[in-house]
Amino acid sequence: RGMRGAVASPHHLASEAGIGVLRAGGSAVDAAVATNAALSVVTSYMCGLGGDAFWLIWDGHEVRALNGSGRSGSAATIEAARAAGLDEMPVRGPWTVTVPGAIDSWGEAHARFGRLPWADLLAPAIELAEGTAASEAWARAIERAAGTFGARSDWARTFRPHGRPWRAGEIVRLPAL
Repeated sequence: RGMRGAVASPHHLASEAGIGVLRAGGSAVDAAVATNAALSVVTSYMCGLGGDAFWLIWDGHEVRALNGSGRSGSAATIEAARAAGLDEMPVRGPWTVTVPGAIDSWGEAHARFGRLPWADLLAPAIELAEGTAASEAWARAIERAAGTFGARSDWARTFRPHGRPWRAGEIVRLPAL
């Protein structure tokens, strides 16, 4: 926080990314993109690139809303779900996943209200993906998810490459991200 802006997020490194963008002359939208990109690294268990984003942007005159929620797949109709034997939507799986909308919303918001180039906005997240310390929250979240996604999945190869629980403080590298 400061005289010219503030950033709030669930992780201090993501907030620092947004503050850095504000200090570099970026807009609030630039800071939000940088913060969200960093969150996709340090809290990817709850805020990832494959998610949605909902924006309320004050442009100096009025509040602008941007819906960055994904659409359901074109074949995911009520009739198709019933034909697959579903009476209600499952908690997990392909029937409940939408097409990710977050990144598209970043582009829309940036096109209208951004100032800085994309490379500047994504640089903090790229640096974090090269290596950052695992927090206790990270380690716990990954262990909870490991039971769902399995030990031999693409998810496990990315988020649990050692095949064992993370220890707080270990360096997490997410080069594919």
